[in-house]
Amino acid sequence: MTAALVPRDADLPRAILYATGAIGVFTVMGGMVKWLIVSYPLSQIIFCRNLFALLPLLPFIVQAGVGSLRTSRPGGHVLRCGIGFASMITTFWSLAYLPLANQTAIGFAAPLFVTVLAAIFLGETMRWRRTVAVMVGFGGVLLMVRPDGDGFFGDGRFFGSLLALFSTITYAIVLIIIRRLSTTESSITIAFWFTITGLVASGLVLPFDFVAPVSLFDAGLFLAIGVLGGVAQILMTAAYRWGPASIVAPFDYSGMLWALAIGWAVWGELPTVDVLLGAVVVIASGLYILHRESVRGIAGDRPPKPRVPAP
Repeated sequence: MTAALVPRDADLPRAILYATGAIGVFTVMGGMVKWLIVSYPLSQIIFCRNLFALLPLLPFIVQAGVGSLRTSRPGGHVLRCGIGFASMITTFWSLAYLPLANQTAIGFAAPLFVTVLAAIFLGETMRWRRTVAVMVGFGGVLLMVRPDGDGFFGDGRFFGSLLALFSTITYAIVLIIIRRLSTTESSITIAFWFTITGLVASGLVLPFDFVAPVSLFDAGLFLAIGVLGGVAQILMTAAYRWGPASIVAPFDYSGMLWALAIGWAVWGELPTVDVLLGAVVVIASGLYILHRESVRGIAGDRPPKPRVPAP
């Protein structure tokens, strides 16, 4: 790593702390969603996720001023919000069928899809090393998603894997859209309009699909998934503020440790050998692509563009 890749005001220990904290919080939130989705409607979970996510965002909105929420690119926000909402729906829905670690592992394929989509829509060069890494990574995805003897639905894992794969692809599309939006829009503006859109869309269904929490514990989880989602978004944004993507991004994969621990402790879940092997292949491919991005940054005497995480 050369100095050219690290901003002068970088604080790497702080960036790493924020990144690992964000991933841990996101994974805990996923575990809470998995707990709730077996007893409550998906629309209700999404509504609470977006409603209570406004709580940690409000101080930043007040600090930046309401005027900061104005946008000159409403069409871009509509596209980002529509695809992002589809990604959130399928992410949460997949947790009804998959162990937490399986869903997390499939999500690791997002950088592979981003690489392909960036070449198609942003004109970024995809040389042979990246192409091979992406193909190997997709092989790992197929290893994780492939159907077993239970067929399409069976115990639901294959269906859940397809939902998780769809959510990963749509999340990658969202990241591409955010790259474009972030040239003129602030992170607060992008996060706010996505949160409001999800709140309104799920709120339209909520009166017809509401189930009262059966306990204070469940009610607390509905509050927590929103607050934790908002806090994790802020932590991840801060991580990319204090450190370059080449250092921060690999810590995304720490989510597998959180998912394994939570899944085993709460549900006694352990991923199959195929899922673990597939996750290793996907992680290795993602790290290699990130390494090539860093090499390009060194060759061009510029840091790689930081990824702006979706809320």
